[in-house]
Amino acid sequence: MPRSLATVPVPLNNRTVVSDRGTPIPKPVTDAVKQPDTARPACEHHAAPVIEADGVGVCYRVSDGQHKSDLITRCLRRRQPFWALRDVSFSVGHGEMFFIIGRNGAGKTTLLKLLAETLLPDAGTLRFAGDVTAFLSMGLGFQSELSGHDNLELSLTLMGVPRGDIPDKREEIRDFTQLGPFLDMPIKTYSAGMKARLGFAIATCIQPEVLIMDEVINAGDEQFRDAAKQRLAAMLGNARAIIVATHNMQQVLEQGHRAMWIESGRVQALGDAADVVQKYRRFIQQVRNDPFYDLRAREARFAGDAIPSPDIL
Repeated sequence: MPRSLATVPVPLNNRTVVSDRGTPIPKPVTDAVKQPDTARPACEHHAAPVIEADGVGVCYRVSDGQHKSDLITRCLRRRQPFWALRDVSFSVGHGEMFFIIGRNGAGKTTLLKLLAETLLPDAGTLRFAGDVTAFLSMGLGFQSELSGHDNLELSLTLMGVPRGDIPDKREEIRDFTQLGPFLDMPIKTYSAGMKARLGFAIATCIQPEVLIMDEVINAGDEQFRDAAKQRLAAMLGNARAIIVATHNMQQVLEQGHRAMWIESGRVQALGDAADVVQKYRRFIQQVRNDPFYDLRAREARFAGDAIPSPDIL
C-alpha cells in the first residue's frame, strides 16, 4: 500500500541520510546552541540536536524552455540543473518549536519532504535522533469515497495505533474537530477547512517525537487556528521538536523559539524567531520596491550563483 496518508510516520531513530543514497549509518552529531528567550515557551536543549542538516541540497533537471514537437528531439534536448535547495545547514534542538519561513517557491516544502524522508538529498547530510511524523498536506491520502470515520480509522491503523486504542482516539478526534455527523459523510463532501480539521486531529492524536507540518493550520477558521495553536503548545511539552513551515508571521512571533528564512533555495537568516521575522519583513518591503529582483534571483538560481539579496542583513 502506498505511503501517502495525511500523516506519514517515518522511523528515523538515530539515523543518518547521506547524499550518495547509500545505507544510512548512525553518526554522532554536534552540540546544539540555543539562546534563551523568556518571551516564548522554555526550550530545553540536550547535548545532541534532534535533527541536523549539513550542506543539504536538492537538484532537479529542467528543460531549457524551448518547445519541441518531435518526440526524439524532446528526449534529447538539453536539461539544465535547477537547485531547489542548496547548501542548507541548520539544527533543531530538543523541545524547540522551529519555524521555516519564506516566499512561495523558496524551497520550504522541499525541505520538509527531506525531513520526512519522502525525498532524498542530492548533496549534504541529514541526521535524525527520533521518530518523525509528517503532516505535509491537508487531506493527503484521504480516500474520497470513504467517510471521515473510515478514513481516520485507516490512518490510525497505518500509523501503528493499536486496534484497542482506536475507539478512544476516534472520540478524541471527534471532540477536537467538532465535525459531528459530518464524520459519517464521504470525504469528497468536505470543505478545505473540514479536511484540515480532520487531518490535523489525526496527525496530533498521537505523541510524536518530531512533528513536521506544512502550512496546514492556516487552512481553517479562526476557532480552529486557536485550538490548533493550543494543541501544539501542549504537545511541545512531550515532543522532542515541532517544525512548521508557514506564512503566518504572527504565529512565528508568538510560538517560535527559532526560525529559518529561505529564499530561492538558500538560507538567508537563521536564529531567534523575532530577529528572523524582522529581516524577512524588511526583505519583502525591498522586493516590493524592486520590480527586477525576482528576475535577477531566477537567473542566479539557474546559473548556480549566489542569490542576490538586498543589503538588509
